[in-house]
Amino acid sequence: MELYTRAPCCHSSSPADVLRVRQASRTVSARPAVKTCCSGQHAASAEPGQRLKQAAATGLVAVAAAASLLLPFQAAAVSGGATKGANVPISGQDFSNQDLQKIAFTKGTMRSTNFSGSNLRGVSLFGAIAKEAKFVGADLSNADLSSGDFEGADFTDANLSGASVANARFQGAKLDGSDWTDVPLRKDQITYLCKIASGTNAKTGNDTRESLTCP
Repeated sequence: MELYTRAPCCHSSSPADVLRVRQASRTVSARPAVKTCCSGQHAASAEPGQRLKQAAATGLVAVAAAASLLLPFQAAAVSGGATKGANVPISGQDFSNQDLQKIAFTKGTMRSTNFSGSNLRGVSLFGAIAKEAKFVGADLSNADLSSGDFEGADFTDANLSGASVANARFQGAKLDGSDWTDVPLRKDQITYLCKIASGTNAKTGNDTRESLTCP
């Protein structure tokens, strides 16, 4: 550890001043080395200063970590009033009962993420990896789920009316009470979804199988 103490500047120091400094150095020979400082500032300890900097840095890291959990899209670009969270990994996080209309989850990784009860109206989930995600009671009307992987996802009582689901995968998904009114579907999608569909949507009152145009 190096300690800095105020001393007369070298270019103007008298022999007596230099001698006093040298004697002081010998007196504290068993202590940390002493350097003279000509800056005219008060004496300061380098080690406490360094510790203060380290503490400040640690605090900033902690704040950043907390912010990343609470606001995972904080650093995402904002364009046209919508926050773009493309490719942002949010697997396992809880976004239930929130208004998420201004967030685009395009190609996001959201395995087992909870969106239950949230407003996702018109949101882009294009190409999202949402295996076993929860959309219970969520509003997905007019949302874009195209090319997404929703294997094992829970859409119980979700409203998907008017949503785009081209090339989306729903293997093993739970569709009880979900509303698929006006959702464009291929024949093979209808055939598969009708095998696992049942119930009536609690909010819209629409029968799930009827909304899927099941035979």
